Amino acid sequence: MYLQKKPLGLIVAFFVLLASLASAMPLSAQEVMISRVRIFIGPDEYEWTEGGIAAVSLSGEKPSINPDTVVSWLSFAPGMRVSDRSVRVLCRESELRLLDSGYFYSADVSFIASKKDPALRTVFVNVTPGFLTRFNGGNAWGMIGRDGLFGERFGIRGFAGYNRDGLIVEHSRVAGIPLRLGASAFWYGPGEDHTISAVTGLPREGTPFEGTATIGWFALPDLFLGVDAAGSIPSPGSIPVSGYGRDGAFSLQPYVSIGKYFVGEDDPPGSVESDWGAELRGYAFPLTGDVKGEGSAFAHWRPFGLSSVCGKIAAGASSGSVGFELLTTENRSVRSGYSQVELSAGSFAFASVELRQSLPSFMIPPGFACELQGFAFADFALLSRVETESFADAYGLGARVLFRNPVYAYFTFSYGWNHDGEGRFVFACTAGF
Repeated sequence: MYLQKKPLGLIVAFFVLLASLASAMPLSAQEVMISRVRIFIGPDEYEWTEGGIAAVSLSGEKPSINPDTVVSWLSFAPGMRVSDRSVRVLCRESELRLLDSGYFYSADVSFIASKKDPALRTVFVNVTPGFLTRFNGGNAWGMIGRDGLFGERFGIRGFAGYNRDGLIVEHSRVAGIPLRLGASAFWYGPGEDHTISAVTGLPREGTPFEGTATIGWFALPDLFLGVDAAGSIPSPGSIPVSGYGRDGAFSLQPYVSIGKYFVGEDDPPGSVESDWGAELRGYAFPLTGDVKGEGSAFAHWRPFGLSSVCGKIAAGASSGSVGFELLTTENRSVRSGYSQVELSAGSFAFASVELRQSLPSFMIPPGFACELQGFAFADFALLSRVETESFADAYGLGARVLFRNPVYAYFTFSYGWNHDGEGRFVFACTAGF
């Protein structure tokens, strides 16, 4: 009898020991489940469970943002099982994504453990809808638009000016699913606009009509897969697009983009938070048989709050009469004294680093947020043409004036020299990579 009972006693003792070790382990190492999400949009309250979103308390006023729209930026969902430490990371990621969307004045995402079941978590999402009218402008043109139409991720932009007139319409959550549909139509005239064409990825020539249609899917809140179809037709009397004749150009562009935040599991919220992103894009030109593709990635590291170290890499290859240009392409140019011919190639590899220092943002009446930023930079590129290769570099200083939400107008000034001492001043309407 003793020999028969001994194995049973050992098994019981083993499980008692396991239970003791489990109870002694920090809760953060255990798996937990997000059981529900409480959503507060101004005075209105909703509850999101595995069964869907239900209203808890409504003020009676029509909300400017729908709860389904808020949910589209969250990294979690009811029923998700993760480690306890990961809950904090998911909450902070979601909070940053909500703030960066430009739809909210403020956003706070936090969580608590259930008193009845320590393995369950309730997440609280508290947002204050922001100012959703949009303004922007550039060299001889202006823009006005609106986001959050019908409380959804639906926006429209209208452009008018001497060298840019057109319209953009885009919905990033069609029919309540993570489907993006969009379209744009522009006339880049009567004055010429030499910014990068959405059709060719090269500087525009003449005063073309351009149109783009896009369709895509958010596989995750920060991972998007899409296809653009873009076409252009030279306006009467204007210069045709190089290599495409007077009938214009057409391209299909499959692409994938991702953007992520660095949020440490053990770091307190707001400490040394950084981000990175990447994109792959292909161009196929059915009218000519030409193809090209490029990829890029960037990272922002903020070790001291308003100070940041930022880097970008990119590479591309092409066949046929298309290629790449690294003179005027925003956020992918060599900012020193080279000509357009020297910075044009059939394939390239590019790297850039910036050391940025921002000043505390301030308000310009009636309520436009402005940020001043200084930076030092270095750019490097390897360019390959038919039977030749070349190296280009740039080293210099710059400054930015950044108007954030709701203006979204950015102005960058820089001056750089290459290893031969040849310099160039660059002005661009960009906030940098």
